[in-house]
Amino acid sequence: MTQPALQDTLIALADAIARELNEATFSRPFLATRVYDYTRLLEETTRMKVDVVPERHEDDPLSRQAWQGEGIISIAVREKMKVENIAKVDALTYFVGELRDFWTAPPRRLKYFPGAAPIKRKVVYPYLQIPLRGEGQFVSVLQLHFHLVSQ
Repeated sequence: MTQPALQDTLIALADAIARELNEATFSRPFLATRVYDYTRLLEETTRMKVDVVPERHEDDPLSRQAWQGEGIISIAVREKMKVENIAKVDALTYFVGELRDFWTAPPRRLKYFPGAAPIKRKVVYPYLQIPLRGEGQFVSVLQLHFHLVSQ
């Protein structure tokens, strides 16, 4: 039997994260969706989008059929808005913190991917300035790092 590639596992991990986010309760309603590009421009909308992106992986062979490695999933929060609306930027920034805390307070094991051990989480971009200034689009990115082992 062939072990799944780490990239296949990374996609399954992103799906599990999106599913878990959609079943949880947060301060703002949203539908998390697995996508590959959180940099694309949003159409005119007032709804916040939460994108789950299988980002990167590194793996080391354990044997000819087995591997272990780190998988990185990004969660991007995006919303179209007026740049001068500081209160809205603040609220979205706080929401990203809420997502960060969801994964670490207490440290969370995924219900739909229990073999993924969380290593760390970090907000890599509290907000991206170019889309905010140029397009009036808030984008903030949280990265989750997981230790993965083939079985």
